[in-house]
Amino acid sequence: MRIIANAYLGKKMTGIGRYFLEIVDAISKIDPSIEFVIYTNVDNFELLEYNFNNPNISIRPYGISKMRPVANLLFNGFMFPLIILRERADIVYIPNFSPLLFKVRPTVSVIYDTIEFKLHNKFSKLRTLYRQFIVPRMAKLSDHIITISESSKRDIIELFRVDEKKITVAYCAVSGKFSHEKEVVSPVDSKYILYVGTVDHPGKNVFNTIKAFERYKNKYDDSLKLVICGMPGKGFETVAGATKSSPFASDIIYKGYVTDAELFRLYACAQLFIFTSRYEGFGLPVLEAMRYGLPVITSDKSSLPEVAGDAAIICDPDDIEAMAEGIAHIVHEPLLRTKLIQSGYRNLSRFSWEDSARKSVEVFKNVYNRYYSTK
Repeated sequence: MRIIANAYLGKKMTGIGRYFLEIVDAISKIDPSIEFVIYTNVDNFELLEYNFNNPNISIRPYGISKMRPVANLLFNGFMFPLIILRERADIVYIPNFSPLLFKVRPTVSVIYDTIEFKLHNKFSKLRTLYRQFIVPRMAKLSDHIITISESSKRDIIELFRVDEKKITVAYCAVSGKFSHEKEVVSPVDSKYILYVGTVDHPGKNVFNTIKAFERYKNKYDDSLKLVICGMPGKGFETVAGATKSSPFASDIIYKGYVTDAELFRLYACAQLFIFTSRYEGFGLPVLEAMRYGLPVITSDKSSLPEVAGDAAIICDPDDIEAMAEGIAHIVHEPLLRTKLIQSGYRNLSRFSWEDSARKSVEVFKNVYNRYYSTK
């Protein structure tokens, strides 16, 4: 089976890029005979330098920078279909939100979420219009859809009237690179709460996270800090303004986009993790934090209760008081902290890249057999 993948993964390596790398790597170990031909940007070094250790995986850079979104859209919309024909693809794999304007071979798409239909002001107007156009078209034209949570599956069925048999859930999992070293020097000179994700407003709810931190600090006179790391998103100015005007501004540290090595250290040394997003397709940082033995506070919206299970404090993202109380409970109640940590470790066993890769392989083979058995 020869699969052609469109791997335009955006300007930075985020959740979509990590999912693609992990799934292809896991598939290559489960069924090394599957051939992948992956087209990506000439400067997508994370992918170009990734060692799949499988001769049946070929990476072919095309001469457009990942920093040129319009040029990439034109290439993926109009040139990539010609490449599919030239490469004699059996299956086309679209693991991103690239334009599927017309289908020339059986196609499997990954639709991670439907956030542009569920949450206003998440993206710019132009990006929102683009996704509101392309995602329903992906749902309609794809022979099969892979998504990353039961929550996203329900949204796809509700919004696009897709038969549930056409959708397979293949969860995210924690990368094997997330190793817990025994001795790590803390990157912060005090105990701290950690947030990891795009720093936007209102989507990831970072503004309310700051307000909950302030409420905690007003009640408890301690040295606890809040560390925020992630690249700026739409509405970043609101979050930056809240940080600057906070009476505890000196205790709020914005790290920006960090390398994997920096991220591992931040997870390893934090006291607790907070991620009360208003909408997620999955919410991988919740599992990453559990991997590092962090108690988690998360949201009761979309996929987050599904991912966290019974291993987190779950609250309404608009309930600042509940968020502040959650922080206090974890910091000042050792038995609860231990219980959440142990529950988090158990929760991780529900998610593996191997299991999701097997489901993906099954999807590819079913689509292949359905299409080519009639030829």
